[in-house]
Amino acid sequence: MILTTFATRTEQLDDLLALTCEELQLPPSWHEAADEHYQAVCAWLEADDSPLRWLHPAMYPQGSFRIGTTVRPIGREEFDLDFVCELSLGPSKHDPIAVLNGIERRLAANEMYRPMLKRLKRCVRLVYASQFHMDILPARPESPPNGTRILVPDRKLSTWLPSNPKGYAAWFESRGALGLVALARKVEPIPDQQPASDKTPLQRAVQLLSTVIQNSPPAVIENSPPLRSTDPRQQA
Repeated sequence: MILTTFATRTEQLDDLLALTCEELQLPPSWHEAADEHYQAVCAWLEADDSPLRWLHPAMYPQGSFRIGTTVRPIGREEFDLDFVCELSLGPSKHDPIAVLNGIERRLAANEMYRPMLKRLKRCVRLVYASQFHMDILPARPESPPNGTRILVPDRKLSTWLPSNPKGYAAWFESRGALGLVALARKVEPIPDQQPASDKTPLQRAVQLLSTVIQNSPPAVIENSPPLRSTDPRQQA
């Protein structure tokens, strides 16, 4: 009887957590809109008349959007969707500020994007009011090439630091038994939306912890260490 009661309570808790994760999800219609806007931004950055075209801009999602752990923000309506814009810059020194300025100028040349554009510390943001915003982080390959590792601007835009969002996503998905991600496509599709009921326990745990962190005092958030893989080969 005790075991039966415990199992029932555990199932109820599982159902409650599943419903909570469902409420944290990006709505399906917004996910479709994000896909359409993402494809449009990719096309604009690599268009024939784009100054960035010769740098072969390669856009792809990173962070929570890539690994299926995006959560509804606390205290605001917009979901935070993160993307990388990897440019084929050679081993010569390139000023991170100049690279970020180039992406910002190209987006500002579009009449639709201009009023939606915001400059942040390391990225540019396109705000789709009351739905989501797209944060676009400039990046370049490591030199010499080192798998999926890239270089991204530091917070002061004074130098480039190593990162590996694709490697982290592959590690995370392998831990969640989701299989491998596609790593070698130019304009990569955003991940299909995954119903909350189909998410792995790892994905649900990250969603719930992210919500707790978002609702914590600013001092706690500021001093929290970044999430990192335990696999040193995949450190971002």
